[in-house]
Amino acid sequence: MRKIMIFLLFFLCIGFLSKAQINLFDNPDTGNGMKVATTAKNSYVTINNKLYFSYKNASMKSQLAEFDGTNITLISNLDAGSGVYDMQPVSFNNKVYFGYSNESNVVQLGEYDGTNAINLYTVPDNGVNTNGFVFNSKLYWVGYYNTPEDIYSYPHLMEFNGASVQVIDNPVPGNVGTTQTPVEFNSKLYFPFRTSTQGVGQKLAVFDGASTTLLTNPDVSQWEVE
Repeated sequence: MRKIMIFLLFFLCIGFLSKAQINLFDNPDTGNGMKVATTAKNSYVTINNKLYFSYKNASMKSQLAEFDGTNITLISNLDAGSGVYDMQPVSFNNKVYFGYSNESNVVQLGEYDGTNAINLYTVPDNGVNTNGFVFNSKLYWVGYYNTPEDIYSYPHLMEFNGASVQVIDNPVPGNVGTTQTPVEFNSKLYFPFRTSTQGVGQKLAVFDGASTTLLTNPDVSQWEVE
């Protein structure tokens, strides 16, 4: 009897597994399809019960793609530029935001509400370089920006309040800053900050929603971040 039960259980399991399958949805064109970010969790977002992600089309341009559970639809780019650029789609205020590179290679912040055409916001110095994240009801990312006292563009924290983009001043001028996405801790943002152009002498930086402060290292050694 025990052998019969094991035998039946085995075939029940085989039958269940045979029904489980992965469904493939047709791409809307002959392009390369969905672009996956370095951090996979930042590759797609959902708003209004639809999935959005960056899609490499047949012309090798990146478009915002919309998936309703059945079909994939490509959202028209505004021009012949590269399209969705660097910043993967992120959800903020029930809209999708992303970096957008136009035909003049000017990078702007793109906004899509799920219905109307893509709306663009000016970003100082083309500063869209990392994935966005929401903090204190505002959208943030790290982007390169050339301040008046600097010869080169250095990474700065960028802030979007729903109407315009502003650059958060680095705590020390004329430095390299950070290219890593900050992490939220105790209602503040923390991130490693390089205090020289040689990429050494790093300190922990904290942003409280208004300004960035460098914390004192516990010793005189260089604090490196992998």
